[in-house]
Amino acid sequence: MNALTMFFYMSPERNRGVPEELAASAYTKTAITDFDGVVRFHPDYKPFEETPDVRFPMGRRLGERELEMQVFLEQPVVQIHGVDCSLTSSSYLIGPQCNFDDLMLPFIDVVELGSECEAMGWASDVVADLYRRAGFQVIKRFGEQHKGMDVCVNPRRWGNDVRKDIMHPQYIFGVVAGQTKLSFEWPYE
Repeated sequence: MNALTMFFYMSPERNRGVPEELAASAYTKTAITDFDGVVRFHPDYKPFEETPDVRFPMGRRLGERELEMQVFLEQPVVQIHGVDCSLTSSSYLIGPQCNFDDLMLPFIDVVELGSECEAMGWASDVVADLYRRAGFQVIKRFGEQHKGMDVCVNPRRWGNDVRKDIMHPQYIFGVVAGQTKLSFEWPYE
């Protein structure tokens, strides 16, 4: 299977002085509403769309807030931007804990696409453009599926005692830091 990994980073400087709720609303719209408007998952995945397969604190902070990673693994995609296709998408959402229910704050998102179809490059361009328009820096890596962290996943979706290999957070930080200045300063009001 061909693989493409996209790393999306929003520098805290971009949101310097922005009220937390406003930044969280804008990011949640991009990462959830807009992403789900561009990417259509297989109907069988619908009950699992809003529940991460893995969620855990990362032991690092953005300012005074703990960073958390939510991972949605092997999501079956049937359409991108209105065009039928068959691929899988795994999303890693890394951000600080937010004080507002149902909202998330931006920091680093990672989207892995896997497919045998020729549309994967085009599909990645559509997703990357969505994030670029929201102010994220985009890093693309072709053919790379770096894992290294074995975790228990959501038993409701995968069954009891199922483990999956996911990207290690240190690897994600390393990729982003290799392309841009990675800042852990708190920007919000």
